[in-house]
Amino acid sequence: MDIKGIIDDVVNKVRSDENFKEKFFDDPTTALEETFDINLPNEHIDPIVEGVKAKLNLEQVDDMLGNIKKFF
Repeated sequence: MDIKGIIDDVVNKVRSDENFKEKFFDDPTTALEETFDINLPNEHIDPIVEGVKAKLNLEQVDDMLGNIKKFF
């Protein structure tokens, strides 16, 4: 299983599909299982969820830093 690939796919889906984004942040396990046909124990899904959230947070921080750099 390519966890990095799954994380990238989920991040792209979150960015492009507002309904999926809402489902993901409300109930990430169910959103992943239904949308990506993933049927894994929670101990395997949890790292994917955390990876997606971390990547999205990192992108937000990167965007904010880019905006701040414009002032200097």
